[in-house]
Amino acid sequence: MPYSDTKTFRQHWNKFITKLKGRILKESKVQPLTYENYKEILEDVKLCWSSSFEANGRWLKGFVDTDPIKGKRISDILLEDMSFEEEKEKSSPLRFLIFLLPLLIGGSGFLIAKLLKTKLLIQIISGGVPALLMILSCIVILRGIKATSRRKLIDNYLEQLCKYSNSIESIIES
Repeated sequence: MPYSDTKTFRQHWNKFITKLKGRILKESKVQPLTYENYKEILEDVKLCWSSSFEANGRWLKGFVDTDPIKGKRISDILLEDMSFEEEKEKSSPLRFLIFLLPLLIGGSGFLIAKLLKTKLLIQIISGGVPALLMILSCIVILRGIKATSRRKLIDNYLEQLCKYSNSIESIIES
């Protein structure tokens, strides 16, 4: 088994990233994740590099046995240095508009019905029904925005690990 080529490392790295992302997605369905949760998940998943039961761990051990100096540096990066820096979930500026929109739509319906000199019940229905429908639509839109924001946050955390991968590849190639 070739231990000292970047292609083999890249294969193991991709397995690691897939496992990490899967674990993050699984945990994020149970509860909203905090920075501490992300750190705990990374610490747990990166143990695969030290386990002889995992392909990643066997690869790293083989690399250390083949080239102890480079192997030690790579091992230190994977097991000690690799960590996340805190990312903040960005809130959408649309949230403000989404709360304002139902008021404007409902108020417009009510105002038009009032100008047409309809009965009070018709005026209330003319304002209330469009406002209610807009609120329901806004809830769906907000959920979509939140899900997109969460996915971006997860991707940002995973992108942080690229610097470690690049460092390891440069050590292997040196």
